[in-house]
Amino acid sequence: MRLWRSVLTANLLVIAGLAHAGCDEKATPGAFVFPSDEAVSTFLNQLKVAVSSNNTQEVARLIMFPLRANVHGRQARITRSTFSNNFSAIFNAKVRSALASAEFRTQSDHACVFWNASGMMVGNGEIWFNSVEGGIKVIAVNNN
Repeated sequence: MRLWRSVLTANLLVIAGLAHAGCDEKATPGAFVFPSDEAVSTFLNQLKVAVSSNNTQEVARLIMFPLRANVHGRQARITRSTFSNNFSAIFNAKVRSALASAEFRTQSDHACVFWNASGMMVGNGEIWFNSVEGGIKVIAVNNN
């Protein structure tokens, strides 16, 4: 009976860990470099919809090129002209899962995001975006 409880407890801990694997809830955000809470919320929602619907043109509109990303296990600088061909390798299951878990309504009401002077990250750094000339744009995707 004790062994069964130990196995059950270990399995529950693994499942609980996987449920929170996409973000670090303990991190304290730093400097907020964005124009407003609404701007970040709108951007994040646009990115989520575009990625989940595989709308490469809309995702490209939300990216600052060249994009720092991993493609087939290698660091790369993705240009606008090569983005569509590499879309599924860049926005793989790990990145999509982190993005789906990310929520931002206000600086005090958010989940699975962190920000500092370098921008805002989704999950554990799978996606970074920042305020740039022309609005908010994705600046890096880390899919390893």
